[in-house]
Amino acid sequence: MILQRYIIRELVIAFFMVFSVLLGIVTLTVPFFQFHRKYSHIGMDFLISVVPFFIPLSIIYIIPIAILVASVFVFGRFSENNEITAIKAGGIHLARVIRPVFLLGVFLGIIMVIMNSNFIPYCYAQTRNLTISALKSRFLSPNISVKNIQLPGYRISYDDFKDGVFKNIAIVKFIDEKNAYDLVKAAKGTVDFDEKNASLSFDLQQIIKESETDWESKDPKIGLSDSLKIKVDLSPLFLDRKKNLVALSNDELNRMIKKNETDRFRLSQILTEKHKRFSLGLAPLIFLLIGTPVGILMKKGSKVAGVGLSFLIVSLGYYPLVMFGNFIGSGGYAPPQLAVWLANSVSLITAGVLLYLIFRK
Repeated sequence: MILQRYIIRELVIAFFMVFSVLLGIVTLTVPFFQFHRKYSHIGMDFLISVVPFFIPLSIIYIIPIAILVASVFVFGRFSENNEITAIKAGGIHLARVIRPVFLLGVFLGIIMVIMNSNFIPYCYAQTRNLTISALKSRFLSPNISVKNIQLPGYRISYDDFKDGVFKNIAIVKFIDEKNAYDLVKAAKGTVDFDEKNASLSFDLQQIIKESETDWESKDPKIGLSDSLKIKVDLSPLFLDRKKNLVALSNDELNRMIKKNETDRFRLSQILTEKHKRFSLGLAPLIFLLIGTPVGILMKKGSKVAGVGLSFLIVSLGYYPLVMFGNFIGSGGYAPPQLAVWLANSVSLITAGVLLYLIFRK
């Protein structure tokens, strides 16, 4: 009992140390990376409001990695200090040493399942709501002051906005980040924010310039029509709520399953998302059961190598298998109930082999 308490204490201390470092790094870097990659079109004030919801999204990945590193270092230190040898010499089977590790993995797994089932959908939903609110504020506020708005694939500029009408509005469409594809200019126009279809629908009047190829063409098509409707896709920023399955609660997913019983492809996507939330809960236990024997098997002074080996196992094995299982499950190529558990099954077999290696010695 004393030995088990000692092992748990050392693991918990190491876990929180690694967890704190990783959380600090992720919190300080990932939101700004996400902002630059995806949300820079909305504004810095949006980033400040959405950062708190990035933290739980990061924690579900930090917990398994932190416990993996902690287990390798703790048991690597035990092995280096010959404590494992002493335990065996005292007639204590290593299975008793692994028992508290198993219980800690189960405890962390329960936390992961609760987060995946409740907090993570809420955070995704809130991020989506904040994105919509920020976009509406930029386009529909009567006090709008920004005259040039960048969106994924589009740039919208105008001279004035009053009573819901844009004056001298220009919409540029881009092939990529630098090369423009098309330009439309109009004396005035209105916009309708279509939240359901994740788009902006512009109704332009008194077309001044319309070019279907190079927007800097010397001979653009002029005055082709008095009015023109243009739809700007916002799906890179947010999805229709029913398509954004990660933002739905388990109850909502269950209701969708009942309504989509005849739509096999859609049903596969929903079932994959539902089972994924529970299957990922095994990650802390699996990483513990991999990290513990790797730490024991590593030679003296090789804890860093042990962490590297463990990372290779989970980064080249576990997570690719998770992605593959989600792909074949959501695509209907395999039963979702089985596909999403593929990574866990293979990883548990790997952990079993590693545990066998330390038990037989």
